[in-house]
Amino acid sequence: MIEIKKMQYANQLLNTFTAGEILAFSSLVIAVLALITTVWQAYTTRKHNILSVKPHIALDIVTIVSKEPKVIINNNGAGTAYIRYINIEYKGQFFTLNSKKSVHSLLKSFELTETDLHRFIFFPGQLSLTPNSSKEILAFPVSKHDVNFSMNKSLIEKLYQLKIYVVYSCIYNKTYSSSSNFS
Repeated sequence: MIEIKKMQYANQLLNTFTAGEILAFSSLVIAVLALITTVWQAYTTRKHNILSVKPHIALDIVTIVSKEPKVIINNNGAGTAYIRYINIEYKGQFFTLNSKKSVHSLLKSFELTETDLHRFIFFPGQLSLTPNSSKEILAFPVSKHDVNFSMNKSLIEKLYQLKIYVVYSCIYNKTYSSSSNFS
C-alpha cells in the first residue's frame, strides 16, 4: 500500500514538469557528470605525465684497481634531472659543490692538493642530466709511479667515507632528493 502511494506521488511530481523541463534537467545532470569526468581525467593525465618523466638519481663510486677512483652521478630515470645542488659530507664537514673554493676545501679535508685532483665539476648554476646519462663529480688520476696503488687505496678509503646528498627536479619543477652513504 505504501509503495502504491509512493508511485502515485512520483507520477504527480513528474506530471508537474513538462517534457522540455525534464529534458533540460537531464541535460544538466549529464553536463555535470561530464565535467566531473573531465576534471578527473585531467588530474590523472597530469599525474601520469609527471611520473613518465620522473628522473632517478643514483650515485656510484668506481674503485677498480688500475683505473682512476671516481664518484659518478647517474640519471636512471625516464626524464631529465635538473641538479639544484650537491652536498658532500666528509668527517662531519659539509661541502657544497658550487664553487672552486668548496672543492679546494674538500681536497684539504682529503689531505690532497689540487694537483692530485684529476677532474671535478662544480655547479655555479644548474646542471642537467638527460635520461640514462652520467657525469663524473670527482675523479683522481692513477699515478704510474704508484706501483702498489697505496695512494689509490687511500683515496678509495676516503671516498667510501663520503655521504653525498643531491637535490634535483624534473621538467614539472617537482623537487626530489637522493643520498648515498658508501660506507
